[in-house]
Amino acid sequence: MGTFHDHLGEWHGHTIVVDTTDGKTIVGRCHEARADRVDLVGADVFVSGRDGLTREQYLESVRKFGWWERHARLRVPGNEVARTQLFREM
Repeated sequence: MGTFHDHLGEWHGHTIVVDTTDGKTIVGRCHEARADRVDLVGADVFVSGRDGLTREQYLESVRKFGWWERHARLRVPGNEVARTQLFREM
C-alpha cells in the first residue's frame, strides 16, 4: 500500500544534504530528487565561513538545533549537484 506521493521518489519528505559543485551545502526536506534536479522545501543554504563556521561545524549545529528555513522552496539543477545524502546517514 503506497501513498499518492510514490512518484516523487524514496527520499520524498526526508531531510537531505545537498553539496553543490560551487561549494555550498544545502539542508532541507526533499520534495523530489531526480537526475536533472533536486527540489527542496524549508531549506537553508550554507557557505563555508558563514557565522564563522566550517561545513562540519554547521552540520553539527543542524544536528543539535535544526536549521533556519531561509528558503520555502529551492530547486538545485542536476548539473550543480556534487553529492546528495540523507541527513540521518551522515
